[in-house]
Amino acid sequence: ITSSAQTPVGLDLMGNSSPQASQAELGHPCYSANDLSVTIQVQRNAEGLIQAVARFQNTSASTSVSHVGLQAAVPKSQKLQLLNISSSELYPGADATQMMRISGCKGPLRLRLRIGYDHPSVGKVLDQVNWTEPS
Repeated sequence: ITSSAQTPVGLDLMGNSSPQASQAELGHPCYSANDLSVTIQVQRNAEGLIQAVARFQNTSASTSVSHVGLQAAVPKSQKLQLLNISSSELYPGADATQMMRISGCKGPLRLRLRIGYDHPSVGKVLDQVNWTEPS
């Protein structure tokens, strides 16, 4: 029997991860509360366009989170295109992604995010986060 599993990028044979590779792959922490964790992964191209992916993860083993959504704003000198979330219902352990395209950004990306969702034990949640891309 042969295994088709491959060592993930950023891991060496001893299991040590390269912080830069794993951080870039996993994204930068943005929000964590009520069984919902959000990270943002940023990619830039040569023309200065940014593609940012927000990854939502339900960290609960037993509770679903519903009506998950994200609103985003950038400084007035920039232009933002926000695409739809891949799934607004997150079952235990599930994740979803939402893509953003930003142009006109010079320096670290700055986002004002409104993260909304319904959690069975805390009700309707709407949190605002000011996030700056780590250098």
